[in-house]
Amino acid sequence: MALLLSVTLDHSSVGVGLLYNICYQVQTVKMVNNPMFTSKSPSDFWGRKWNTHIHSALKGSIFKPARMHFSKAVAVSATFVASGLLHEYVIWIFHRGATFTPSYGKNMIFFGWNGVLILLESIIGRFTIFKYFEWMGKRLPGPLISVLVVLTALPLAHLFLSDWIAIGYFHDMHQGIIMIVPLDD
Repeated sequence: MALLLSVTLDHSSVGVGLLYNICYQVQTVKMVNNPMFTSKSPSDFWGRKWNTHIHSALKGSIFKPARMHFSKAVAVSATFVASGLLHEYVIWIFHRGATFTPSYGKNMIFFGWNGVLILLESIIGRFTIFKYFEWMGKRLPGPLISVLVVLTALPLAHLFLSDWIAIGYFHDMHQGIIMIVPLDD
């Protein structure tokens, strides 16, 4: 499901970007940069690969101002709390017309978990005993590293994806994805 979400975000943003380019003659930036297969770490996944528009907005409005006054841990935590709140709001907006009632808080837990992963990556990276992670990053194939990175979010991914499934996001998005199907005779 995460791969499908990545593909739908990528394809829909390309379509919107193309329309924006044509109408306003302004170059747009890709929303996702193949996060499922090219991420080297959780911070690379969230910081440079997944939803770069939201990353830029949160970095400029939450992380940098918080970092000016507080530690990196507080700034990262505040950023992921804001991301969780933003996603809770999006679910609330989408659910208004849906036939189910989402259980709020799941996005906060999911993004809180990923904030903890970013902090752990930062803390563990400082100790020489853990430098073998750098060694692994240079020796293992890129796709395997990406799979390991994605697996860090997997234990709580259902918290993020379940409401999107219930809302019908994937059902609605399949209409915009080209499919080849056999014709009935």
